[in-house]
Amino acid sequence: MSNHRWGARLLVGSVLLLALGRAGHPSVAFRREPGPWVQTGGPSGGVMNCIEIHPSNPDILFAGGAGGCLFKSSNGGALWQKVSAIDSSDTRVGQLFVHPTNPQIFYAHIEQGRIFKSSDGGLTWRNLCDHRVFYALDMDRANPSRLLAGQPDGRVWYSANGGDTWSDITGNLSVTGIRTVAFGQGNGVWVGAIFDPTTRLGLLYRSTIGSGSWSAMNLGQSPNTDIHTLFVDPADRNTVYVGLHQINNEMFWARRDVYLVRTTDNGLNWTALRMPGPVDAMLNVMGRAPYDSSLYVATGGFVRRSSDAGLSWTTISPPTRSGDMYDIATAGGR
Repeated sequence: MSNHRWGARLLVGSVLLLALGRAGHPSVAFRREPGPWVQTGGPSGGVMNCIEIHPSNPDILFAGGAGGCLFKSSNGGALWQKVSAIDSSDTRVGQLFVHPTNPQIFYAHIEQGRIFKSSDGGLTWRNLCDHRVFYALDMDRANPSRLLAGQPDGRVWYSANGGDTWSDITGNLSVTGIRTVAFGQGNGVWVGAIFDPTTRLGLLYRSTIGSGSWSAMNLGQSPNTDIHTLFVDPADRNTVYVGLHQINNEMFWARRDVYLVRTTDNGLNWTALRMPGPVDAMLNVMGRAPYDSSLYVATGGFVRRSSDAGLSWTTISPPTRSGDMYDIATAGGR
């Protein structure tokens, strides 16, 4: 998943793009300007996991998902076309990043464990993995040459040059596997671990690039939970939101369980945030709107928005949703 959603700021008002779907069904994207959601004309090909808006032209949209392909719309989602095949047809694009100042550069993470880079607007792609398998990727939007990746064996890798070379920064981290990674404040980095059957938890860890030392965070998790999504606020990187996953696929109790937490001091203290029910077994923190600080979270078939850093919520789900909500992109300004 691409959990850092800064869009272009050229529109009056706002535009939201939502990627969703269900295995075996056509993919759907919804567009929402001030007013109701409007279903777009695609893209086709199955579940869409990720959606991005061109950094200087909000009518140009990109999406990736089932089939390992990159799709593009030049008219706000009315029509879509396949740009290229990033990987084989039996793969799925899990994350997509567009360079914020050079939109010819893309990074794509394939759920089967590969990372690709395009330097020509998505027409051709280069494999950056060098025989490694990566389960998570983040691009530092403040310095897009910096990449962070996690492996299923628990190792963490860092690149300072757009994926040309990688350094192992695992250090003393010992986890079952990595589900999500993110750049933090300064040279800080975050890692969300996959469930460990020994401890019955998957924890969140913080480190500084080059230190080799990792600290586990105390989020107040219940047993049988691990880290599902991680979102670092680009406007204040001391603020981090974490969505949890119940590994037995049991729904969270909205008013009792810990499933969504926030820190505003770079992990020193954490606050559990409550949402109106129902709350699914997975919390997808999709991102924040740069123009009004709204935070967007998906759980099951619902999308919820908070304008006060998670203290209260409004449900804004599309009316004809056909599956889980995977990603959101925002564009707008005041």
